[in-house]
Amino acid sequence: MNVNRTLGLLLMVAIVAVTALVTPALADVNLIADRTVPVTDVAPGDTFTVTVDLECTGTDDYFVGMGLEETIPFGWTVTENQSAGYAFSVIGDTASWIASGPELHPGDIHTITYDVTVNSLEIAGLKTISGSASAYTFVGEAYVETPIADDTVNVVVTHDPIIHITTLDSLQDTIDNAQEGDTIMMAPGTYTFPGDWMEAYLFIPKTLTFMADEGEGEVIISTNGNSMNNVIKIGVDHGFVDADASGTTFRGISFIGAMGPYSVDPLQLDVYNPGMTYEDCSFIGNVGTGDGASIKNDTVFRNCDFEALSDGHDGYILPEIGVEGNNILMENCSGDLGRLEGSASNLIVRDNNFSYGRFTVDATDSLFENNYLSSGQFYLNNGNSNNIIRNNEMLSLSECVLSGQVYLNNFIDVTVPITSATGSVFNTSEEVTYTYRGASCTGYLGNYYSDYAGNDADGNGVGEDAFGSDTYPLMGAWIAADSEIESSLVILWQGEVTLMNDNTLDASLVDPAAPSSWDTLTDLGALMETDLAIDAAYSPASDPYPASFWINDIGAVNGTGWGLLINGELAPYGTGANHLNDGDVVEFYSPLWTLNETGTYVASADGANYGVIITVNDDSPVEAIRTIATQTFMQDEVITTDQHNSTLVTIEFEALKDIEALTVIEEVPAGWILTPADNDGSSFRACPDAADTYEWVWADDMLVGNTTTISYIVQIPYNESAATYDFTGFVSAMVNAVDVNGINVDGDDFVVIEEDWNPWDDIDSVADENVVTSELQQAINCWLTDEPAPVTGARITTDRLQEVISQWLASTE
Repeated sequence: MNVNRTLGLLLMVAIVAVTALVTPALADVNLIADRTVPVTDVAPGDTFTVTVDLECTGTDDYFVGMGLEETIPFGWTVTENQSAGYAFSVIGDTASWIASGPELHPGDIHTITYDVTVNSLEIAGLKTISGSASAYTFVGEAYVETPIADDTVNVVVTHDPIIHITTLDSLQDTIDNAQEGDTIMMAPGTYTFPGDWMEAYLFIPKTLTFMADEGEGEVIISTNGNSMNNVIKIGVDHGFVDADASGTTFRGISFIGAMGPYSVDPLQLDVYNPGMTYEDCSFIGNVGTGDGASIKNDTVFRNCDFEALSDGHDGYILPEIGVEGNNILMENCSGDLGRLEGSASNLIVRDNNFSYGRFTVDATDSLFENNYLSSGQFYLNNGNSNNIIRNNEMLSLSECVLSGQVYLNNFIDVTVPITSATGSVFNTSEEVTYTYRGASCTGYLGNYYSDYAGNDADGNGVGEDAFGSDTYPLMGAWIAADSEIESSLVILWQGEVTLMNDNTLDASLVDPAAPSSWDTLTDLGALMETDLAIDAAYSPASDPYPASFWINDIGAVNGTGWGLLINGELAPYGTGANHLNDGDVVEFYSPLWTLNETGTYVASADGANYGVIITVNDDSPVEAIRTIATQTFMQDEVITTDQHNSTLVTIEFEALKDIEALTVIEEVPAGWILTPADNDGSSFRACPDAADTYEWVWADDMLVGNTTTISYIVQIPYNESAATYDFTGFVSAMVNAVDVNGINVDGDDFVVIEEDWNPWDDIDSVADENVVTSELQQAINCWLTDEPAPVTGARITTDRLQEVISQWLASTE
């Protein structure tokens, strides 16, 4: 409905602008608008009918394109009743009627009626309905607007939906006197409900909200201390007849089931309706659902606390929740949950912290996520493979049966075998990127088991040996917040170093016996750039690289020292022999060495590791930035084999060091034609052995801070498809007689060719890039009839018509 109004307004804007070009004198014709509001006083939720008459008076002309706009008070609702053939729409608090066909002749009266519904939460006071009518004279082609006098209605509120009570008030009487949707604000204190020695009932037969009011202390609903059973009946009236209390909410209320000397004296919640919400509530002691009246559909437990209560005989009574329905949520709850049992679909249990809990649920299509359970049972066994059990921490479970997709959980000190239902899968369905020992890894992940003792030969944190139904058991606990598998690795140093491949290391600084120097841009060079105290041991004499090295205060042993990974893979050569590139990650790792009683370093029994993780930055001597003047082109039917779209490309270079023989190699999309525009003193050629590749070489030097810029024109083939086309370039230069290669050209690196749907702004259209009135009319006709646009054959959508109207309004016609 709103779309129709928007489209009508767009067309009206176009018509107004066109007709405004010529404005003849007004004829003898008038537009009269009158509104009738039949009420003076209304109540929240009331509905009344408004009548508006539009009349044409005069003799020389008549009206077309009539429109009516009515603005009603905020939050009130307008419903169409009788629109006299006008198109009706509502946006916010404004209702509109537009005539696309009817005409209003002298003596004619068009009557429009609509219903107004007062906001059910409206406050008392005077409210205003205002509006205006408009039209166009057919002969005189003039726009006429007539304001309609404001009407006011008085909102009378006779009921306060907020009810404040104290413990001196009867909770049952308050409920009985409240209206549907009211909120009962309960002052701190303990509220009970009377009954006989056997049973006491609190009936809630309507939808209400119970909230803790301001003040010190808790708001408690508890047993009366006399009745053996204290029952809150939600969705039942005093005659035990079913009622509708759907959506009843408790916020900040504590439910306490007290302990009597000879009975368990429970507080029982019998729930017969869906949509319950318990937020910031406490359930203490013998509180739960009973008589088959479990938690129903669309119920929420949020930020609730469950607490055990001593029975006075060295035992504890725990709150219990029965579920039976769909779309039940329990999140951010804590404490001792005696039992969550029953059957449910789309049960979501997440972000809870239970020191004890027993989950025995026949669940389907449900989610158990980010929960902490330190003891109890977790029994979820119905063969439903659509359940998801992930990112949970489960400790000391005495029973664990799982059904569904089970992954990234931590099972710690679970004393029973973890069993699974048929169809369950104990790993992620897709490969996951994670961190282990400081390195980034990717693969399938299962769960962590504290008693797993399998092998991890490739060091990726996933065991090679299956554990029960889990084929990808984790070597350490899963840390969900960091997507990391926990390890005992001690990171001695982790960070970035900046290196340059134009220098060498003095080997004697770390090993006086070394016969040669080492390249800076190597793993050893990276290690020496850290703030660790390094001593390298040269061995054997025939090898120019160290077989081992020491990190002072930790040490290592020749032949059994530090392992070496580059980008997660074992390094192919010894320390110092592996050349690095920009962005490479180097990892050194070693067993945890400790001093024994004789002063000798030995590997500790727990197998923990020390690690050093270094990311290398190549200190490039030159920076190159590409700028593409035009990056987006439209396909154009008038482009022929002799014509090409083109754009100017510039590359600016800045020397970050003193350099010589600057060179750049640029590759453009296949088949595109490159013509140099400004070589700025360089020599240019097309590469003889690589298609679409071009080179510029400078036969001089550049001092640090100097810049130079080249430019070229690239032509796009006339029949190129709509797609994204990439540019690539690499720079090299001589630095201190060393050739530094592989420096990327940054900046713009693509051109996009899009479909040309608009024929009215092409260079061969009626007014070139301008859109004239005849072209706008053609565009409107294509939009109305859904006919394709001329030349391009494109469909004219509403968004595209808006763009054409905008071009027409901005044209210089």
